[in-house]
Amino acid sequence: MARTNLKWLDKAFVKARCAARESLAYIREDINDIIDNNITSEPRIETALDSLITCLRISGAGGEKEFKRLNGYYAGINKENSDFYRRSYQEIVKE
Repeated sequence: MARTNLKWLDKAFVKARCAARESLAYIREDINDIIDNNITSEPRIETALDSLITCLRISGAGGEKEFKRLNGYYAGINKENSDFYRRSYQEIVKE
């Protein structure tokens, strides 16, 4: 029984990584749009940062470069919130 549960769990993690990698392509497009068009909508930026944090939490999904790029941009709009996201990123990387 435990072996079956481990197989199921392993498959679930594989599916989660695949979904995160697929969503990363859409997040990249959104990041490009935000930065290229100088969009300052904090809810939109934070939604993208939240999505990137999710990808980062899923081991092997990627998103580090994208996170740093968008959060660096966000620091020019809202330094305090950008610092919050930076600390969140550092906690994930440290794990």
